[in-house]
Amino acid sequence: MTGERDNLRVAPLDIARLIYAPGRNVYGVVICSRSLSRALSRLCSEAERLGVRIITVVHSPVSNRLGENVVTAFVAVPGKPGRRVAEKLRSALEADVSISYVKLVGQDERGNVLDTFHFPIKVQGMRAVLLNEPVLRGIIVRLREAMGSAAEATLWYLGYYGGYEIADEYRRVHGSSELHEFLEALRQRGLSLGWFRVAGYEVSRDGSALRLVLSDNWECTFFRGSRRPQSHFVRGVLSGFISNAVGRRVVAREVKCIAMGDSHCEFVIRF
Repeated sequence: MTGERDNLRVAPLDIARLIYAPGRNVYGVVICSRSLSRALSRLCSEAERLGVRIITVVHSPVSNRLGENVVTAFVAVPGKPGRRVAEKLRSALEADVSISYVKLVGQDERGNVLDTFHFPIKVQGMRAVLLNEPVLRGIIVRLREAMGSAAEATLWYLGYYGGYEIADEYRRVHGSSELHEFLEALRQRGLSLGWFRVAGYEVSRDGSALRLVLSDNWECTFFRGSRRPQSHFVRGVLSGFISNAVGRRVVAREVKCIAMGDSHCEFVIRF
C-alpha cells in the first residue's frame, strides 16, 4: 500500500506504442539482446552522451523466438537534421557485443512512430486489449445514447461476468477463499489495469454488508454534472467479483458518484 508521502510521487503511466510527433526529431529504437541490463545501460549512457532524450522505454519479460530481450525506446534527438544523431546512437549500440540487433524507426508520412516489435499485448501472461478514451467514450456514452436503459443493463452484465471471471482466475491461481483476500486482489487488479483505485472498504460488524470506496472510476468521468450515479459497467464488475468471492449472487448499489460532484464513487453490497 502507498502512504500519503508516496502518493505525491504517483504519476500516470503512459504506455504509448504509437507516438504522433510531426515536425519533431522523434525516432523509435529497437534493441535485441540476451542481456537486458546491458542493453538498457548502454542505451541510457549513449543517449546521455549524445544529448538524446528518452521519451519512453517498452520491454516485455517475454522474449522473442530467438530467446532475446526486445527493448523499444522512443527518443527525441537534437540537431537538424536529427537523423545524423540518431544514426550515431544506432552505431554506438551496434558496437556493443551484447546487443545482437538494432533498428532505427523513423516517422511515417503523417508523423507517426510505431512500435511493431511487441505484439500481442499481454498482462501477466494473458492476452490483453487496450481501449483508449475515444473507444471507451463510444462504448459507454454513444451506446447509452443509442439504447438508453437497455445499454445500461448490457454494460452491467458485461461487467458482472467480467468481474466474475477475474475472481475465478484469482481463486484458481491462489486458492483463496477469504473475502479480505479477494478485496485485496480487487484493489491490486483495479490499480494495475487502470480501472480505479480502491480508496477503502469496510465490512459491517454483523457481516451483512460491504462498503467500497473507489477513486478515479474511469466510467463515471464521462458523465460529470449528472444528477444520478452513472456506474454500470464497473458496478457490474464489483457485483460479479464479490458474487464469486462469497459464493452467491450479490448486487452492488452506487450511493455516491463523482459524476454527481462527489469526491469519490461509493458502493454498498448487501449479502
